[in-house]
Amino acid sequence: MTTNRLAQLQGIEVLVMIHSWAGGSNGYPNGGVLERAQLLDKRKPGEPNPFVDPAAWTQFIKQAQANAAKTVEVEGQKAAAAK
Repeated sequence: MTTNRLAQLQGIEVLVMIHSWAGGSNGYPNGGVLERAQLLDKRKPGEPNPFVDPAAWTQFIKQAQANAAKTVEVEGQKAAAAK
């Protein structure tokens, strides 16, 4: 699965989101582009960049792996039932 390959990549600290609305409770952990841009705007000197968030990446990829595995299982059940 692609999610497994992504999880094996080392040193990822930033996710470049293709959809600015991908944040929120069901999206990327700790907010998407719009939420992080607001945090960046309020950031004081020396504070971390809100877009550099390796913990959010790890949480996101684990959830993506779980979602992908569930989808594969459901689609496999549909295919088996159709035979």
